[in-house]
Amino acid sequence: MALPTRNLLALLAPAFVVLTAGAGCGSSDSDGGTTPAQNEIEFDPFPTTHILKTEEMTSLTGTPDDGSLTFTAPSAAVQALTVGDVLVTGISDATPGGLLRVVLAVDHDASGALVLTTAAAPLQLAFRKLHVRSVGDIAPIDAANTFKQTDVSPLSGGLRPQWTLASGTIGKSQNYQVIVFDGDGNPDTTNDQVKIDATLGGGFKYDLAIDVDWGAVTNLPQAVSDCIASLKKIVTGKLPSCSVEDLMPELKLTFEVDPRLQADVKASGAASIGFEKNFDVGTINLTPFAIGPLVFVPSADIIATVGGKASAGFSAGAHAHIEIQSKAVLSSKSKNSKLDPFSIKDADATADTPQVDLYASATAKVGVRLNLALYSVAGPYATANAVATLEANPLQNPCWDLKFALEAELGVRVTSPRLPMLGYVTFVDWRTPAFRPFDKTVASGSCESTPEGANPPGGGPTAKMLQSPPFTPWAKVLGGQVDGTSVKDVAGFTGAFPFVVPSIDGRFVAGGGGALGLFKVDDKADGSLTWSKQITPDVPYAKALHPVASVPSVDAGLVTLFNPNNDAAFVIAKTGQSGALDVVRQFSLPDECVAIPSLLANDRSDGYVAVGYCRNAGSTWFAHLNSSLDVVRVRYLVDPDPNRIHLVPTALVRVGDDLVVAGDWERQDQPTGEAQQMFVVRLDDQENVTAPAAYACPDRLALTPMAGAPSADGAVTFVGDAVGSGFVARIKKDNSLGFITFPQNGTGVSDWFVPNSVAELPTTGLVVGFSSGKLAADPPVVTLLGLDGQGKTQWGNNYTLSGANGLRAFAWPSLRITDDGGVLVTAFAGPEDPASEAGALVGMKVFAKDGTLGNSPIVKQTPFTPDQGTYAVKATPFAPTTQDGAATEKEFAYVH
Repeated sequence: MALPTRNLLALLAPAFVVLTAGAGCGSSDSDGGTTPAQNEIEFDPFPTTHILKTEEMTSLTGTPDDGSLTFTAPSAAVQALTVGDVLVTGISDATPGGLLRVVLAVDHDASGALVLTTAAAPLQLAFRKLHVRSVGDIAPIDAANTFKQTDVSPLSGGLRPQWTLASGTIGKSQNYQVIVFDGDGNPDTTNDQVKIDATLGGGFKYDLAIDVDWGAVTNLPQAVSDCIASLKKIVTGKLPSCSVEDLMPELKLTFEVDPRLQADVKASGAASIGFEKNFDVGTINLTPFAIGPLVFVPSADIIATVGGKASAGFSAGAHAHIEIQSKAVLSSKSKNSKLDPFSIKDADATADTPQVDLYASATAKVGVRLNLALYSVAGPYATANAVATLEANPLQNPCWDLKFALEAELGVRVTSPRLPMLGYVTFVDWRTPAFRPFDKTVASGSCESTPEGANPPGGGPTAKMLQSPPFTPWAKVLGGQVDGTSVKDVAGFTGAFPFVVPSIDGRFVAGGGGALGLFKVDDKADGSLTWSKQITPDVPYAKALHPVASVPSVDAGLVTLFNPNNDAAFVIAKTGQSGALDVVRQFSLPDECVAIPSLLANDRSDGYVAVGYCRNAGSTWFAHLNSSLDVVRVRYLVDPDPNRIHLVPTALVRVGDDLVVAGDWERQDQPTGEAQQMFVVRLDDQENVTAPAAYACPDRLALTPMAGAPSADGAVTFVGDAVGSGFVARIKKDNSLGFITFPQNGTGVSDWFVPNSVAELPTTGLVVGFSSGKLAADPPVVTLLGLDGQGKTQWGNNYTLSGANGLRAFAWPSLRITDDGGVLVTAFAGPEDPASEAGALVGMKVFAKDGTLGNSPIVKQTPFTPDQGTYAVKATPFAPTTQDGAATEKEFAYVH
């Protein structure tokens, strides 16, 4: 196996700890008893290394894991410590995991107590020579050990992992039941959950050796001492100006470990869109032990991965045992590292008969990771997993296939002590590829399917389902916090465009427009509102933030971009499926931009791209975020012409590997009637621009795209406003114009027919949502049009909303095609009282084939046939440039 070219054990500040390891203090034999580990050690410390006695630690206060050590009554040995000295402590009440620290600064606080600023030290900094070896056998899953749960409540929506201790048939075992996500936060409703049920047992035999040798060197070289002095930058979260590791000799670690695992693994649930989530279920903390002056802190993590999707539900499980041999020689000089091939001693597996819906896929991986860490911050680990994988496809034979695999990994992990502003940070997590000595089909079978087959979940209706939808249409006012002022006047809308996105449990989440939060809607339960979630800044008189866009996250959550309503660029938040907030972060761009957020999309992997514009700079900005919502890159799309007015992104669509951005572009020097144009650019995953294009419509003065949908062959269909007339445009993969049509409701300046949502049917054709009305006339209404593949109208309907005081303003529809042949529409209602600003979210579900709503007491449907305008559209030169930028995180406090 090829090891990374960079040093695996690099001293990545602030955790500049080279690879170290420890071992467990006992083992579990076949009767469940324990035997002591076999340990040996030889060491020769430098004169600058101070091994403190237990009684010298009694006056240590505070939390030493943050690097700051406060002694209220320091001993003479502690008082003698200076910058560059290394302090070593054993196990005590104040230091249950021991300490190996280098002193970066010596100070006193107001009370006169001695304060040492320290950071974790590499072994080579403490010992001129060191040899330590530990041989033992650890069975961490034992009733005598304590299991500490990991809080995964953002995944399950306030539900912590549930677990119980159970006796297995081989040795000792423990049962873990984890609700990975729950769509409504109610554990009693199971059709919107994904759940893991696993029983694990087993252990690890190990042989660990560590060696350091400086040779004839008797004192630390001056270059090392000088480098240590620069490490105080760690305290502020900055990188040091040198690498201690480059100045020190090799550290070599030999890790031989034989994992054994007994496992029963079952995954069940329902998920309508694909997801994958890796997480730690919890940790078994084992008793620290000392070998000479070194303190080892063993622990075992229960880890899990779950992923997949299903048209309705799945349930798959299997049972297995495994025993594997493995060995690695790892070095701070990477050329001397090597891995012996894994080998299997024994393995076997059987399966339950799965329950499968068409087009289901599910993966459940559960296992144990043994960590042998020195002073809790660095060390090797070994992992043993059991993996069940279910695939079902009605077009294949066999229809379903259940595989079971047993796998192992070796790795090295280096984490920091707790850092100011950063917390605990993992700097190195090197691992071998997962080795699967056992991987085979343990069960398979056939299933019935219609001659027509079925589309995958989220793939939309089949032709038969489209023509014979099985649901009854409905409409209702869902309420919620909505700013209704933007609904009164279609022409004056200035908020974020409305959106409705699928959630993993088969429901939908609506926002944008006048919404002051997110709303989860269950279209299968006649539009019941599952939950609503607002984020309100913790400042006086603050309103809830307007969400501008949401996308599903790979790990079964939802990521939403908000307008911060202050001088920041954007707020971004992640929620679980029940609306529980996971993280909320706020970022700013340089003041001269005056940034406004607009759009959000998934990147190619598990990150996101937030998009907006600079109100004062005539440019579009892209902020690329990783899965933790850190901004990893900022780029600007800039019109280089000095006569630029603005470059505003208004629609964003992911098509394969590309992001397609369209928007409104304006210059002062354009020909008459061509000042305000539509631009279209394609971006790769580094925000590099390909095939930029722009289009002008002189007869309508402007083309403003407002929504888009992916089409066949990499094309995108955009809909938008042409100064009161709507347009539907197909933009090909090379950004050339395929077709453009202009449905409209009158041609006067007071006539408004604005499309702001579009969805493409899998059977060819489009459904487009409009806000239509006449200024100073009746309240605006929602219009839906069904179009063919060339944008020609096939059917049309107006939908008016009745309120307590007559017709109520009804506008800004967003829509999604559902798998059962429907169109879920969410739109906004204006205020009931003209003096009020309070609006409401309205939901309705109509047939996708013709927009039929049927009898509804609040929404009335009437046929509508639009006029078809014929206007000339021409391509114009458009050559934007790109510039790099940066974002700064700002503190954000919100009302809990």
